[in-house]
Amino acid sequence: MSVQEYLDKHMLSRKIEDAVNAAVRAKAPDPVLFISNHMRKAVPSAITKIKARQVFDSRGVPTVEVDLHTNKGVFRASSPSGVSFGMKF
Repeated sequence: MSVQEYLDKHMLSRKIEDAVNAAVRAKAPDPVLFISNHMRKAVPSAITKIKARQVFDSRGVPTVEVDLHTNKGVFRASSPSGVSFGMKF
């Protein structure tokens, strides 16, 4: 596949043109950074990998932690064990 075919297939020429025009309109002090951020926002997120593991919470109770890999970065979250020790339990 040629570069032009790739650009046409993914409509990148139009997206890049829009990003450059937005940087010019915004008078961005760092146009490369502005264009990069603009392109990142223009692309929808896609999950590429999920990794889950058992970890222990602050009380030593087993719980779950997950790494979620997307085309926009890696995000990590953990779940509490579900035990409540508040006033109304």
